[in-house]
Amino acid sequence: MAVDTWGAHGRRQVDDGFFNTGLHLQEVSPLAVRAWLAFQVLSLILQWQFWQEVSTNLSLFDEALAVHCSPGASKHGVCIGPIWNVSAWHEFVLHGKPSRVWHTDLVPTARMRLHSHSVDSISAIDAEITELEQETASRIKQLRERRAELQVLQGLMPAGLNQSVTGRAFNSTYVFEFETRSSPPVFLLALNPITRSHRVGEAPPTVNPGSDLESSDVWSWSLQVRRLEPVQATADYHRFGAGEKVLTIEDQSSEATTSMRQRGYVRWEAMVQNMDLTAKQTRFLVFVEDFQAQHLDAIYANSQCSLTKAWKAFNKQHQGHHHRALVLCRTMLGYLLPLGMLATLAA
Repeated sequence: MAVDTWGAHGRRQVDDGFFNTGLHLQEVSPLAVRAWLAFQVLSLILQWQFWQEVSTNLSLFDEALAVHCSPGASKHGVCIGPIWNVSAWHEFVLHGKPSRVWHTDLVPTARMRLHSHSVDSISAIDAEITELEQETASRIKQLRERRAELQVLQGLMPAGLNQSVTGRAFNSTYVFEFETRSSPPVFLLALNPITRSHRVGEAPPTVNPGSDLESSDVWSWSLQVRRLEPVQATADYHRFGAGEKVLTIEDQSSEATTSMRQRGYVRWEAMVQNMDLTAKQTRFLVFVEDFQAQHLDAIYANSQCSLTKAWKAFNKQHQGHHHRALVLCRTMLGYLLPLGMLATLAA
């Protein structure tokens, strides 16, 4: 930028040095000043409106959390309200895949001991018999659990599992049933591997209900959901994942609508499998939340409403991960707005 200097006789001299770029300093016109001030005032007004909208929405959200997500109002740490229903809540422990040794034969340690040396005392024989009985009983238990698990995977009903049973674990698989009463059926299914055992053969630690759970994104699982009543004609809902996931499942079929009109409910079955490749045990937390608003059809009819996305976001916000980002945004706007006003006034 050219630097203009004034000589002794009042004439303007142009500095031909380093800053000589051919540009000349000129006074800003009053019109440009007024336009700049108008632009700054408009930006301050828009910032104020944005801050007010964020602040109002966060206040309403905090009020909803205080009413429906307080320790006295929540159920197992899950936010509930007059239009929500916790259809299922299960906490269970599943083994990893390597912990199953269904394909291996029973190690004949006791038989080897019988042939390796002569047993010439009653106490030694009794000890060998006891060890054999324990190993045989353990093997029979493993085979029965594996048989029941295969029945579940093949869609059969294992012995001992009926509609009165809320859930049953088969080593690395957990099966439970639940009912939904929303019309059309729409519900959230939250699946969260919360803790893992530190050593092989050790049970995973427990957690307090309602605590802020931080699962690992590498703890893998699979989920399969099928409709039991009325019988589902299409393929089951199958999902592979890792870490915490909140899934939205909807059923817009005519069979589900007819069942709701006749029975007032739809029955479902969910199967969770631990897909971890270690021999450690993982503790899972699963809950199903059903939406029971009377105006559900009207919400679906409105093209501007996204019930599933908004509802899923609300149920995830109670853990505070994204809520803190919105609070930080409101705080920064609260600081930047007065600073911008002061800068505009100073100019």
